[in-house]
Amino acid sequence: MSNVFVFLGPTLSHREAHAILPARYLPPVSQGDVYDICLKWSPTALVLIDGAFDSVPSTRHKEILWALSRRVRVFGCSSMGALRASELDRFGMVGHGLIYRWYRANALADDDEVTVAMGPAELGSPAVSDALFDIRVTLKRARLEGVISTGRTNELVTAARGLYFKERCYSKLFEVAPDASDSTLQTWLMQGGKRSVKADDARGLLSKLAKANLRQHSHFPTAELEDTLTIAWSRDIADGYTAARKTTIGDR
Repeated sequence: MSNVFVFLGPTLSHREAHAILPARYLPPVSQGDVYDICLKWSPTALVLIDGAFDSVPSTRHKEILWALSRRVRVFGCSSMGALRASELDRFGMVGHGLIYRWYRANALADDDEVTVAMGPAELGSPAVSDALFDIRVTLKRARLEGVISTGRTNELVTAARGLYFKERCYSKLFEVAPDASDSTLQTWLMQGGKRSVKADDARGLLSKLAKANLRQHSHFPTAELEDTLTIAWSRDIADGYTAARKTTIGDR
């Protein structure tokens, strides 16, 4: 699948992902990347998993819609991909996974549920904090297994929500909301209790695509999409969008 491009960073390593789906792997998507790849490579499909947003502008809805208008299949999950898919699935972008479905059902949910800080692209954009969504699911699992109480679960979730996303990790969480009972939880986390729904969703989508015939496109966009949104995108290009696309201010 040399003509399938996957934007991936902290959610999974490129090595693990490539073992699931042999494709062309790129750093987290940012503004203009979808447009550039479509122009240079005419891809069969684009897979949006991770996206940059802090030091560069995030990928725009109109460039994804423009790609769809060119009959490029666009999939999303886990992080920025799940966000954009929940917003654009009615236009043909295909979402996958629990996080995508959660965002689709909760239109006012915060973007920072899936936001993590990440290291440099040269090192594979590794995660250096934990996503609130993953913390929430992990703590719920700990409660269901009797590791912590319902009250303590609620305390930790509230504390995690209050942390800046770049500081959001379990060690910081125990620091800002300490409790004598946390040693049991900490042991449980170190023994494999920690869960990443973001990673699970990414593995699921890549596995699904590995078995799919991506040359068969069943989600053609409407004529209205082609007529209105492609024109809007063309106006952006005319206004010098491409030249200025990386001049403004993590990962989602």
